[in-house]
Amino acid sequence: MLQQHIDKYSSSLNEKSKELERLGLLGEENQRLHDRERFLCNQLIKKTDVLYRLKTKPQYMKDEQWEEVKETMNLLFDNYIVRLSTLVPSLTESDLQICCFIKLGIANPGIADLLGIESTSVSKRKLRLKERITQKIGAFGKGQTLDLWLWEF
Repeated sequence: MLQQHIDKYSSSLNEKSKELERLGLLGEENQRLHDRERFLCNQLIKKTDVLYRLKTKPQYMKDEQWEEVKETMNLLFDNYIVRLSTLVPSLTESDLQICCFIKLGIANPGIADLLGIESTSVSKRKLRLKERITQKIGAFGKGQTLDLWLWEF
């Protein structure tokens, strides 16, 4: 009787061990795919004039340019703005601009140049943006920042 219990638990432990190994392999594959996606997106950004200019030479952006940026972001990032607006309908056009700039990896001084505002104003806007998003979706995961959440979205 005791031997049967030992055999049963041993078998269960072996199954759990194999499942854990499979999950580990899936996690590694997921990370490789995520890294590849980020690499390919960066390559596409380099090949897309409007986004490349935003990243390399940030200067005040006109409304017509924003329309082109929105269209390009939706094309390159699986309807990024559409998905974001659907998830958090309270986001303003200004919020969406900041989200796009963050997704592109543009730092606060660059965002400030693009919007024609001070870097401190960018920080304040990002704080309000984070509040709007977390009101809708709840708190970010442990150690997750607004920038990280938007990059992964």
